[in-house]
Amino acid sequence: MTEMRPTNLPPIENRDLEHASHLRFYKNGDHNFGGRVITWNKRRIRTFDSFLTELTNALKLTGGCVRRVYTPRLGHRITDFEKLEEGGIYVAAGQEAFRKLE
Repeated sequence: MTEMRPTNLPPIENRDLEHASHLRFYKNGDHNFGGRVITWNKRRIRTFDSFLTELTNALKLTGGCVRRVYTPRLGHRITDFEKLEEGGIYVAAGQEAFRKLE
């Protein structure tokens, strides 16, 4: 029996596979929301703006679109992928200021 695979693809062992990151997001100021895990990789979501759009679709904020991402303790604003940590916890917000989660 012969192996059937497209000739233009290298064997799976030799492919450069992209690692997916898992991040937990909470809604800004919503103490009743238990958080949601979002999985993303750079191959599927290439820009931070498209990432914010994905968050908007996943979290359904009452105030509209997700425009800002903050760290949960000190409220530092995250503006690019490099500041996101694997397994990290973050707060998604619209245009409003950060409200600390208790």
